[in-house]
Amino acid sequence: LEGFAAVVHLAGENIAQGRWTRAKRNRIWDSRVKASQMLGRALLRLESPPPTIIGASAIGFYGNRGDEILKDGASSGGEFLAEVCRYWEAAIEPASARGIRVVHLRLGMVLGPGGGALAALLPIFRMGLGGRIGGGEQYWSWIALEDVLGAIRFILKNEAMKGPVNAVSPEP
Repeated sequence: LEGFAAVVHLAGENIAQGRWTRAKRNRIWDSRVKASQMLGRALLRLESPPPTIIGASAIGFYGNRGDEILKDGASSGGEFLAEVCRYWEAAIEPASARGIRVVHLRLGMVLGPGGGALAALLPIFRMGLGGRIGGGEQYWSWIALEDVLGAIRFILKNEAMKGPVNAVSPEP
């Protein structure tokens, strides 16, 4: 990472695959929080650290708030995923003390035909087996994969951006 122009950290266990058993929750936690802590410590040891780190996070930070309109500064929820997101973001925040610009990219559900939630759901619906998911009244704030890439490029070019940035469609 020495001398890199930026770090974009998107790693993490797929939360949309499999049941959330204790082992799955541990993998979610470790792949996000522990991995980000290791990255944060590595950045602090560099002589010439990258000036920017964009760390993936999720709108799960806010928890299930129904139809409440949420902005970047809204408080965190109390569920497991909200807790993961709080610690996930906190893990790389110490890099800001080193003068590194830290951006927490709070992503909605990423949709693309070749991967993510949509790729998993499409075959089921194409076979006529799809239907209402959950109670049918939950909000799904989403973002297209191409727009995630556009958001990352935008953040990299706009050096005044730091802290949390929500990356979701205008309407759930």
